[in-house]
Amino acid sequence: MVIGSSNGSTTAGDTTTWKIATGVFAALWLLTLVYFYRRGPVIVTAKSTNGSASLDQKELLKQVQQSCQSGDASSARKYLAQWIRSHAPENMRGSMRDFGVVCNDTDLQTAIAELDIWGFTGDSGGSWNGTALWSAFKKWQSTASGPRNSDIGEEPNLYAG
Repeated sequence: MVIGSSNGSTTAGDTTTWKIATGVFAALWLLTLVYFYRRGPVIVTAKSTNGSASLDQKELLKQVQQSCQSGDASSARKYLAQWIRSHAPENMRGSMRDFGVVCNDTDLQTAIAELDIWGFTGDSGGSWNGTALWSAFKKWQSTASGPRNSDIGEEPNLYAG
């Protein structure tokens, strides 16, 4: 079937329209290729799946550690809350108290509750001792990121019954 006049033939105006449309789309396609190759490499910041922490996660943990060591509860609370929101495992993200409950570590839960009390005082003086929080957090972190393949040698029961 030929598009054109009623007698089945195409007119010169119809072919010119198609040539112009084809030329415009070809030019747009070439511009897309030029843009694609000229914009440079795409930098993708993926979440750390190989066990190594990203730079901002390391920086946050360093800030938490420094705040705990200096006894600055307000800063420690701020940085720990930011770490929980951004870098904690998905099922543990939320408030600090929720994180303490979900991690199933009573030492960390107690240290977080103490931090929560001292964190709102705004007192940057050394009345709060953050070493308990930091050691409980590091202990939890080492057990949470430890080997999770303890049951690899077991054969699954495919035909239960």
